[in-house]
Amino acid sequence: MSRRPRRPSQRNGVLGVATVVLVLLLGLTGVLVHAPRAVSEDIQDLRKGDCFNTADDLKDYNEDASGIAAPTVDTVPCDKPHKAEVYAVFSLPEGPFPGAKKIVTLATEKCTATTALTDYVGDTELPDTLHLYFYGPHPSSWAFGDRDITCFVGTASGSSTGSVRASAS
Repeated sequence: MSRRPRRPSQRNGVLGVATVVLVLLLGLTGVLVHAPRAVSEDIQDLRKGDCFNTADDLKDYNEDASGIAAPTVDTVPCDKPHKAEVYAVFSLPEGPFPGAKKIVTLATEKCTATTALTDYVGDTELPDTLHLYFYGPHPSSWAFGDRDITCFVGTASGSSTGSVRASAS
């Protein structure tokens, strides 16, 4: 006695077609492509307006440049929970590495300059929970052309949502 192979039920076929149509529609309308998600980026690729999360704990952040930050961060839309937001990026001139102390001095001058922050946030004061930080080049990244000082505001305790950016900047 031979058995005939089972045919898939019509219901499974309809579900399969419906799934394919749904995926195509979502893809064509951009829902799948533009779904907000974290994107891993090198810290030297951060730009003004980027919000991000880092594996580093900002409360342990060391401004004397003795510690090295994680080389990558996860950028996220600013309306999603994040630890930090970039408000300025400054490029240093070509030449030999100026040394960690000089980088800290330049970063402190540029990132704490009133205009750098107020150009981004406007005249509003930052909440007490946000602090100013920076990423600067290290000798190893300098050798590969990294000349950027990235200034950012961040929260040392947890995360925040929304941008600190003034609407006109």
